[in-house]
Amino acid sequence: MGKARNDTHQSTTDPQSALYRKAIGQASKLCFGTQVLIKNRDGLCAAITVHKPIAQDEPTVVALTQVDEHRKLQGARIATVGADKAYYQKKFVARCRQWSISPHAACKEAIAVNGLDGRTTRQGSYRTSQRIRKRVEEMKSLAG
Repeated sequence: MGKARNDTHQSTTDPQSALYRKAIGQASKLCFGTQVLIKNRDGLCAAITVHKPIAQDEPTVVALTQVDEHRKLQGARIATVGADKAYYQKKFVARCRQWSISPHAACKEAIAVNGLDGRTTRQGSYRTSQRIRKRVEEMKSLAG
């Protein structure tokens, strides 16, 4: 039997799902990706997007689209965005800065990203964002 690939393997119940491996060493699974935007203040879900994880680069496409749509809502103000290490990217940080949003992405060791340094990571709000962002994973695990 050959190696499982998206062009040779698909779900019989949902052919739009894709084979996806979240990390090196983990098995590939037929799935969709989910992107959740929550409010730090009260932990409420502000937006959820289901997408194909291979077709759309999660941090730079789906997350930024969610943030942009939310910030355009009348009366909505986004000051910070908490995120995991997948969002520690120049494009994500630069776009947040362009929108006057402080990107609170978890830093990767020995990698520097312009616009995300000690001026941001030393703030109490950064630590709060890193603690609160874990609620997203709890929400995803409840969804299945």
